[in-house]
Amino acid sequence: MNNIKVLRQERGWTQAELGQRLKVKDSAISKYENGSLQLSGDLLVQLADIFGVSTDYILGRTKYRTYEGTSFEVPKIIDLLSRGDMEMISNWAELSPENQARIADYAKILQKAEAADKNKK
Repeated sequence: MNNIKVLRQERGWTQAELGQRLKVKDSAISKYENGSLQLSGDLLVQLADIFGVSTDYILGRTKYRTYEGTSFEVPKIIDLLSRGDMEMISNWAELSPENQARIADYAKILQKAEAADKNKK
């Protein structure tokens, strides 16, 4: 299951970080990566969704990450985000819709302030 390790490392995630996303211990991630613990079907699908690859790629049954004609755009966007960005998004997602709207309003205020500062220079 080295593909799990490769995909995890490409994103700069630790075993603990991937474990949090899957709701499993980092020791389980280690066992999945070295092949000493078999993935359940549900976990296999979760991994494929998280990394935007086929389940066959996760299992090492193919060298191709996706099937022809299949598009996985979300992982490409996720790849561009830093850990800090991911944490901020995660925190935002846990807020009520009202507080999410407040943050959006505050961000607009900050953008206007930055634009005004740039115009002064």
